[in-house]
Amino acid sequence: MRRVFKAWSQCVVDKGLKRYATPDDAIRDKTWKRGGGGNTSHSRRELTTAVADVECKREHNTAGVWWSVLSEERRADLARHRSAYESARRGQETVRDNMREALGIV
Repeated sequence: MRRVFKAWSQCVVDKGLKRYATPDDAIRDKTWKRGGGGNTSHSRRELTTAVADVECKREHNTAGVWWSVLSEERRADLARHRSAYESARRGQETVRDNMREALGIV
């Protein structure tokens, strides 16, 4: 992940924009205008950064690598905590069964 984020970050810088450590850091930049349910005006710099973000993600397969790494981390977590996840799933199944019974769906 560090390598792909570094490549993405350098790509954004190479396009003449601010250096961000990760795409999430770019999204959270306090410079961008917020509010209005998405109907806000956006500065040229914000729009240019958004375009560079997408172009660099495509160029370096940032999202693909990110997805792959997160998936592997989740699989490992599931394996390490299998009994806890199975217990939680049984609890959810009990709640669903009780809801179906209460609603007369059973």
